[in-house]
Amino acid sequence: MVDSAAGNDHEADIENTGDRRALERVMLFSRLSENIRKQDWFTVCLEIFAVVFGVLLALQVNNWNEWRVERIEERKYILRLHADIDQSINTSRAAIAFMENHAARATVVLRSLDACSIETDDQLDFANGLFQLGKIVPPYLADGTLQEMLSTGKMTVIQSLKLREEINNLLSQRRYVLSFYNSLMDRVTSHQVYVDTGVRYFQPEGQEIRFENLRFDLETICQDRRFYNSVSASQSLTFDAIYWNRMNINALESAAELISSEFERLGIESPQ
Repeated sequence: MVDSAAGNDHEADIENTGDRRALERVMLFSRLSENIRKQDWFTVCLEIFAVVFGVLLALQVNNWNEWRVERIEERKYILRLHADIDQSINTSRAAIAFMENHAARATVVLRSLDACSIETDDQLDFANGLFQLGKIVPPYLADGTLQEMLSTGKMTVIQSLKLREEINNLLSQRRYVLSFYNSLMDRVTSHQVYVDTGVRYFQPEGQEIRFENLRFDLETICQDRRFYNSVSASQSLTFDAIYWNRMNINALESAAELISSEFERLGIESPQ
């Protein structure tokens, strides 16, 4: 992290240096005017060269300062992007594990409905297969840094065109997925609501529910094909959500690889 006091001192030094150069140019122009009046052409040529050289040097120094500031910003954003992408990958993996557990329990529910009986070893999974039915998680992206870079026009400080292209692809894919994900969740909800009309949960605690706290008529729901189809459809939609989360992880890992490749170029020690 760049020290703010040091940054202020540096800005003051640049300002003072600029003032001195401005004064030197004024003095050169003054001497130039005097030598033109005296028709001292050799000195005039030397002073014109000095003025041009000074202007070019000032421009070069200014360009170098801007380049150095951009590299400081680039290192800062690369580190923040790395942290955001890492968080997004870990969150998405946890979401997949969460939904895979629900999908597996839904399989137990479907098997029990087919047999119209519930094995003792399946009771916990049966209860929670219904209680957790339809709890899907959208693909996750921690995009605070990306949104800041886009809103401030700082995306151009990233020198790697390949990385910038990968970031744009990641954002485009996210916009595409979110464009239909709300409708996916609405479809899950409609099936879940129908299942809940035939089942009651008595004092559920946290993410798990005990079988004895489940209220339902097994014979009635076994004969209700709409109930069975709602459980099956919710499980299928959960698999869809898992698929899109995996696609999200693939895009995130591709971006993470390119971000990590920038560490050596920028002299950044790879975070553990």
